[in-house]
Amino acid sequence: MLPVRNGMPFLPLAVDSILEQTFQDFELLVIDDGSSDETPAYLKSVDDPRLVYIRINRSPDIVSGLTLVLNEGLKRARGDLVARMDADDIANNDRFKEQIAMFEIFPRLVAASVQFDRIDESGQVIDRNHDFTADSALRFYMLFSPCMLHPGLMFKREQALLAGGYTAEFDVAEDYEFYTRIAKYGTFANSDKVLMRYRTSKNSVSSRKAERQLRQSSIIASRYASSIIDGITFDQWQSVRQVCVGAFPVQSHVPNISRWFRIASKSFEAHFPEDRELRVCVRLWMERLRSRCFALAKANFASPYRCAFWLFNANNLGFKIPNPLKALRISS
Repeated sequence: MLPVRNGMPFLPLAVDSILEQTFQDFELLVIDDGSSDETPAYLKSVDDPRLVYIRINRSPDIVSGLTLVLNEGLKRARGDLVARMDADDIANNDRFKEQIAMFEIFPRLVAASVQFDRIDESGQVIDRNHDFTADSALRFYMLFSPCMLHPGLMFKREQALLAGGYTAEFDVAEDYEFYTRIAKYGTFANSDKVLMRYRTSKNSVSSRKAERQLRQSSIIASRYASSIIDGITFDQWQSVRQVCVGAFPVQSHVPNISRWFRIASKSFEAHFPEDRELRVCVRLWMERLRSRCFALAKANFASPYRCAFWLFNANNLGFKIPNPLKALRISS
């Protein structure tokens, strides 16, 4: 399932990378949302019966939107498994084979993505991304941020439809919100293999609509956390994530933010006992939150009351220093 709007010049690379998969039994649904460049001409020229070209919007002046396009793809897909792909990314030849094998090995698996190389507009590798692979860690990570690469995702179509597909309310964080709902129907996993090249550009949704994406992600994370963790409210988790991610100006003080984080981590650790990858994930986010609390204490050094709040939370997260005020003076 490959949504596109004005996909040139990268679209041919994306399409070729799918058609050249070592696993060959699939159909490639390319859903065009009103392209006005050479996209339609290119797609009509591809001589491969597996490519199904669907143009849902005939006017280049109207944008149907990604969530509508993805839901159209879900409706038209015929396979039990649906793979996502973006028009400017490149899949490794074994991507489908490796992901399908994961679903065969783990029957309860509902969605799986991959490790990836991040590339620039010229195709040069910027860095290699290594995400968590275990269901437990991915679910905890989702308390703060999307846990899987969406263009590298493969998921069960039936469960996606049961979950309601994609929601138009979250038009720039549709993947994140989708994960929180399909999670009810099975387990998550990331392959430990690098199977995608993910292109970043100044024209991507993340770059153009960053602030709206941050606000939508804050709502999604807080709804998810308050729905699965006893003792955590929407507002409480919104405060935790706000500090941890550093997305917006933070309140002058957030009482018990460290306590709310520990409620969440203990809830997960009780559900997934002795899970090493979960412990690593919890530690990662605790370090980020602790670092942010200490940074906010430094920033509020002139206000003893506010400074004390942030030092209290940093210390409760393990930032133990014998003379915190002296440390703040030295480091500021």
